[in-house]
Amino acid sequence: MGFSHLVPMQEGGGFLTGTIVSSWASRANNRQLRPASHSVLTLVSGQLTFRGLAQVYGGLYF
Repeated sequence: MGFSHLVPMQEGGGFLTGTIVSSWASRANNRQLRPASHSVLTLVSGQLTFRGLAQVYGGLYF
């Protein structure tokens, strides 16, 4: 019961983080960053997404 109470908070945090990263990425794209910088940004946002999913589902699988 405690886990089902925590899940919406974790998902909300992941959504908020994803929104911030997406807006930052689109703003960076408007400045026409070099491809290397864009790939680094993609890698960082991927790590954040993976970390958020691990937090949400960690209680089930680990």
